[in-house]
Amino acid sequence: MNTTIYVYYNNCGTLRLRLTPFGRAVAFDGSYTYVGSCAAVPGGTTVGWAVSPSQFPPVETHNWGLTNCM
Repeated sequence: MNTTIYVYYNNCGTLRLRLTPFGRAVAFDGSYTYVGSCAAVPGGTTVGWAVSPSQFPPVETHNWGLTNCM
């Protein structure tokens, strides 16, 4: 708890993706997406995000992952 979370994505494909981290809320069916952290992930590369405790949502979260940026 209150520790930086690191999320990495290794793009094994050839298409460029735009991704950002998210965390699912524990107490209800919702999620928090870090839209300000969208990053391009070119094919054949790995990109990482560091989410510090000051950026955490106001509720407990789990199942951190990545989602597409629109």
